[in-house]
Amino acid sequence: MGESFLYMGHRIDTDIVERAGRFDWSYQIDGRKSVCNHESGAQSVEAAESEAAEAARLAVDRMIGHQQAS
Repeated sequence: MGESFLYMGHRIDTDIVERAGRFDWSYQIDGRKSVCNHESGAQSVEAAESEAAEAARLAVDRMIGHQQAS
Protein backbone atom coordinates (compact mmCIF):
# COMPACT_ATOMS: atom_id res chain seq x y z
CA MET A 1 0.00 0.00 0.00
CA GLY A 2 1.15 3.54 -0.52
CA GLU A 3 1.01 6.39 -2.94
CA SER A 4 3.20 8.49 -5.19
CA PHE A 5 2.93 12.23 -5.65
CA LEU A 6 4.92 15.34 -6.54
CA TYR A 7 5.70 17.97 -3.93
CA MET A 8 7.77 21.07 -4.68
CA GLY A 9 9.20 19.34 -7.76
CA HIS A 10 10.23 16.18 -5.88
CA ARG A 11 8.67 12.75 -6.36
CA ILE A 12 7.57 11.18 -3.08
CA ASP A 13 6.70 7.48 -2.81
CA THR A 14 5.18 6.19 0.42
CA ASP A 15 4.75 2.61 1.56
CA ILE A 16 2.46 1.32 4.31
CA VAL A 17 2.75 -2.18 5.79
CA GLU A 18 0.32 -3.64 8.31
CA ARG A 19 1.85 -5.96 10.89
CA ALA A 20 -0.18 -7.52 13.68
CA GLY A 21 -2.75 -4.73 13.57
CA ARG A 22 -0.14 -1.93 13.53
CA PHE A 23 1.09 0.09 10.60
CA ASP A 24 4.68 0.79 9.59
CA TRP A 25 5.38 3.44 7.00
CA SER A 26 8.35 4.60 4.99
CA TYR A 27 8.97 7.03 2.17
CA GLN A 28 11.43 7.74 -0.62
CA ILE A 29 12.21 11.11 -2.13
CA ASP A 30 13.22 11.14 -5.79
CA GLY A 31 13.71 7.35 -5.79
CA ARG A 32 16.46 7.37 -3.17
CA LYS A 33 16.74 4.65 -0.58
CA SER A 34 14.02 4.83 2.06
CA VAL A 35 14.88 7.74 4.29
CA CYS A 36 12.45 6.95 7.05
CA ASN A 37 10.85 3.89 8.58
CA HIS A 38 8.38 4.51 11.33
CA GLU A 39 6.03 2.43 13.43
CA SER A 40 2.80 4.38 13.45
CA GLY A 41 0.16 4.63 16.13
CA ALA A 42 -2.40 5.16 13.38
CA GLN A 43 -5.56 3.08 13.48
CA SER A 44 -6.09 2.92 9.72
CA VAL A 45 -4.17 2.73 6.47
CA GLU A 46 -5.44 6.20 5.55
CA ALA A 47 -4.14 7.72 8.80
CA ALA A 48 -0.75 6.02 8.39
CA GLU A 49 -0.60 7.24 4.78
CA SER A 50 -1.31 10.77 5.95
CA GLU A 51 1.50 10.56 8.54
CA ALA A 52 3.96 9.28 5.92
CA ALA A 53 3.03 11.96 3.40
CA GLU A 54 3.35 14.75 5.97
CA ALA A 55 6.74 13.48 7.15
CA ALA A 56 7.97 13.31 3.56
CA ARG A 57 6.75 16.86 2.84
CA LEU A 58 8.60 18.12 5.90
CA ALA A 59 11.76 16.33 4.74
CA VAL A 60 11.49 18.02 1.33
CA ASP A 61 10.98 21.40 3.01
CA ARG A 62 14.17 20.80 5.05
CA MET A 63 16.09 19.76 1.91
CA ILE A 64 15.01 22.91 0.09
CA GLY A 65 15.92 25.05 3.10
CA HIS A 66 19.41 23.53 3.24
CA GLN A 67 19.90 24.04 -0.50
CA GLN A 68 18.88 27.70 -0.28
CA ALA A 69 21.17 28.30 2.70
CA SER A 70 24.21 26.97 0.76
